[in-house]
Amino acid sequence: MLKGNGMAFVDATVLLDFVSSLAVLGLLVLGFSALAPALPNRWYVASGLGVFFGLVAGLQMSMPLSPTDGVIVDMRNVPVVLAGAFLGLRGLAVCVCITVAIRIGIGGVGVPAGITGTVIAGMIGYGWSQLQQHMNTKDVVKLIVLGLAMNLHMVSAFAAPAEIMRWYFTSAAPTVVMLNVICVPAIGWLLLREQNVVAQTSRLSASAPCDPVTRLLSLGAFSQEVAHLNASDTDNRVVGMMAVTLKNVAWLKRTWGEDAMALVLGVARLR
Repeated sequence: MLKGNGMAFVDATVLLDFVSSLAVLGLLVLGFSALAPALPNRWYVASGLGVFFGLVAGLQMSMPLSPTDGVIVDMRNVPVVLAGAFLGLRGLAVCVCITVAIRIGIGGVGVPAGITGTVIAGMIGYGWSQLQQHMNTKDVVKLIVLGLAMNLHMVSAFAAPAEIMRWYFTSAAPTVVMLNVICVPAIGWLLLREQNVVAQTSRLSASAPCDPVTRLLSLGAFSQEVAHLNASDTDNRVVGMMAVTLKNVAWLKRTWGEDAMALVLGVARLR
């Protein structure tokens, strides 16, 4: 992950590399926004996103930054900490397993430290996801806290040989801290925004008593109406249901378009 001598300061020559790495991290937002609506209801979605986050972490290992001569650093742990923060335990476990497997495949004396750092980053992200609900502050402050806490993964350097450990804390640590503080809140804010949009959409959908086009009651609203009817009059209770099945649904959609079914259901409701 890291090697070289000299102080680690970022100059203008690495700006393009930094933007490229940040763009790769932006893939996390695309994948999350596409699958996040199904995340609470489909067990396999978290695992699929975990695979995606793990592959992005592996991609980060293949495109490290070189902020100064002799220093090489990558942002592999950013997807890992975000997986812990937004994907839950299942997605985090998948992401960590893939990231660790790729790191072992790369090899080198830094494997123990790299694995330890990945596990710590994942634990930090998951711990933040449990605590941030109780933090009475703005989202941006919560994400800054996550970015700062992310730096705890640097204690994994103690698992490296003594010479590498000393170099890490004296030369590379400033760059690692800077990248964590910039990238984690930036990407995390976009993920949190998608998460809030999904939650708000779900609340609005749940609050709607009927479909806006057909005016048919939703399943929840229908169940409540039946319960209210049964409770209001003990002499008149719902004793059965009749299901009306529309035939030639495929023909209707093919001939008259996707909106034809909504129109037919609305007419059936009136009849």
